Amino acid sequence: MLSEQYFKDKELVRESEWIRVYRVGSEQLYYESKFVYDKLQVSASSIRFRWDGFSAEEKSDFVTAFQSKHPVTSEDEGILEFLMDVPDENVWNAIALPLTRMPPKKHERVLDFLLHRIQHRGGHRANYYQALATLKNPRAIRALKAAYEEERQSVSFDKPLGAFQDIFPYIDYLACCAALYELDGSDEFKRAIDDMRKHPDGNVRAQANLALARN
Repeated sequence: MLSEQYFKDKELVRESEWIRVYRVGSEQLYYESKFVYDKLQVSASSIRFRWDGFSAEEKSDFVTAFQSKHPVTSEDEGILEFLMDVPDENVWNAIALPLTRMPPKKHERVLDFLLHRIQHRGGHRANYYQALATLKNPRAIRALKAAYEEERQSVSFDKPLGAFQDIFPYIDYLACCAALYELDGSDEFKRAIDDMRKHPDGNVRAQANLALARN
């Protein structure tokens, strides 16, 4: 929850068609989606037509802002369907959770998309795991169990982290455990999260507590 002081002290760093970026304090940046704060609407045909002409920063700004949009309109559905076909892992990662807001009749396509993403590692997979947990389709359990075995190989249970980037394999692993606990119900996966709550690194313990809080 942002404090009242935040609203007094934020400093605008830059603004684009889709987003405002503020500096809060000396280092922290906060991204404000115009889809949320300005109730911005855009058509699917417009995004399809303009996409290839966007710079990398414009594409990033768009998906960063768009992922916060709620509820999903019929035009938004068209945009999400288009973005599922964009060959960009960063885009796919950003839309994973928004895809779960699609109407139930489109959940099969969304499920197939998410399963494909966790089976073809191209980046961090926590968002895909969280989206699968949200969909609650038991068809995901088999793929999640296979991913779980992979993710376990990427983490240590008794060594403190080094660089900050080292936290991301733990985030993926814990999200996978949480999704399996949600869908499979086995205490094995809750115990796996509990084990990380005893990890010597405080960042890992904090992420384990977050994973449990989501269930």
